[in-house]
Amino acid sequence: MGIFFIKINYISASRKLIANLFFCLTLLIIIFNSSLAFGKDQSIHALRSAYLYYFSHFIQWPNETVFPDDKLNLCASTEDDSDIFQLSTINNKPLGQQRLNIILLDSNPNKQNETCHILYLSGSDSAIDNQKGLYLNDYTLTVTEGDSGYRGAIHLFMQNNKLKFEIDNDLLTKNKFKASSKILRLSQKELP
Repeated sequence: MGIFFIKINYISASRKLIANLFFCLTLLIIIFNSSLAFGKDQSIHALRSAYLYYFSHFIQWPNETVFPDDKLNLCASTEDDSDIFQLSTINNKPLGQQRLNIILLDSNPNKQNETCHILYLSGSDSAIDNQKGLYLNDYTLTVTEGDSGYRGAIHLFMQNNKLKFEIDNDLLTKNKFKASSKILRLSQKELP
């Protein structure tokens, strides 16, 4: 009778172990898939910030451009926490003789006097028009994103679930900017 009882306990313990392993495996799969989905979202924000950094690094401003305090100001119109975090990771990065300075635009009227060397705008036509009028000057490189009618010299867009960019080199040249051949090779036309 004792041997029979030990076999039942052994079988019962084996089933519990298998059930626990199955539960843990299922939980790991759920966590892994959700982290992949979150990671994809984060990677778009990180890629957007990386693009903005590389635009500042591989585009030459007109000779007359003034960089107050040796800062190249990247003004960004975003309220997205992930974008704000990712932009903070490139703030104060060196760019040759200048440092990249991130300025988050909002309704604060004190920021209307800022010199924007790069103006990143996303969203609707009205949101872009409001910001564009406040911060745009002859030495501002405009980077736009979204389906608005206004497009900057550089336009970010989603294609096949990937963030891409298109550079209007004619517009850059007209405004005395010069893009490196490295970044021009990466530019892609947005397909309708």
